[in-house]
Amino acid sequence: MLAENLENLVKKERLQGEQAGIQRGRLEGRLEGRQEGRLEGRRETLVALIELKFGPLPCWAAPRIHHAESDQLDAWTKGILSAESLEVLLGKH
Repeated sequence: MLAENLENLVKKERLQGEQAGIQRGRLEGRLEGRQEGRLEGRRETLVALIELKFGPLPCWAAPRIHHAESDQLDAWTKGILSAESLEVLLGKH
């Protein structure tokens, strides 16, 4: 009887741990998704500003913007106001 109760307790604790892990994973996934969504929105805003100022986005610029991290996107978004060309803004390709 004692061994059975102990086994049931261990199973219950294991199940609770698994459920907590699943919930933690879901939360981390949602946070990651939100962060990536915000980053993609910033990329889209930058592309829109570039196209307004310099015309259609050249094919060499799209991968640079797509792979840019947050700090780089910030710098480019702020720099678009004073950049004389897309090459100056994003750097030589």
